[in-house]
Amino acid sequence: MPILISRKLTRKTVRIWSKCIIFFLIKVLNIKIVFKNNFLKDKEGQVIAANHQSAFDTIFFLAAFDKTIYIIKKELI
Repeated sequence: MPILISRKLTRKTVRIWSKCIIFFLIKVLNIKIVFKNNFLKDKEGQVIAANHQSAFDTIFFLAAFDKTIYIIKKELI
């Protein structure tokens, strides 16, 4: 039997999880995050294309933005 969890609770849980991962990356591994633009302060909708050099960008987007929507190629489904 599947466990049903609300979308709001799922988003909160994933956001906390991703923020914890980033916190430990910064504190334990001494990783520095540098922003070249001030795009996080803009409250309007945005399209950000990631080239996925690593898994970090996925975790970062979950921590940085309240509501994210992912679009993938049909071939990857």
